Amino acid sequence: MLGCDTASASLHSAWRSLQQQTQQPEQQSSQQPQESSSKDQNNGEDSRKQNGGTDQPASGTAPGAPGQPAAKTDPGGDAFHAEQSVEVGEFYMKKGDLDAAADRFKEAIQYKPNLAKPRLLLAKIAEKKNDKAAAVQYYEDYLKILPDTAEAKKVRKRISELDAEMQTNKAQ
Repeated sequence: MLGCDTASASLHSAWRSLQQQTQQPEQQSSQQPQESSSKDQNNGEDSRKQNGGTDQPASGTAPGAPGQPAAKTDPGGDAFHAEQSVEVGEFYMKKGDLDAAADRFKEAIQYKPNLAKPRLLLAKIAEKKNDKAAAVQYYEDYLKILPDTAEAKKVRKRISELDAEMQTNKAQ
């Protein structure tokens, strides 16, 4: 089991390193200024002069623009990082670390808000923690994204079962 713990620590360390790299502005822009983007289109002045003499883009540059990392809440989403978060979350879930798994699934939703799979997995975690109301909410969120799939039928049935269980518990 020591090898599994070492692999888990190594995976977690690699994940954090990747996360930090994607959250920092690209360093290459400070080493090689781009001529086409260094001129202000309005008045022809060097944008570095307007930005305190640095080669970094002006603070008003939109996330996801060239030279800027994609924001976690970018409407188009960041499918690559979202899928990575789901994969790491599934690893934690298999290990039994439900809290770490839930954090990764929530992170996936931040990266790609219309991704259904992490909501389904969050619902299953909520059920394991006996939080039926949260499970129902996650299942309903899943159905808002994928209402017409084979899995959706199972999800609707599970929502009904959880609702019935919650009603039974209220009556007692």
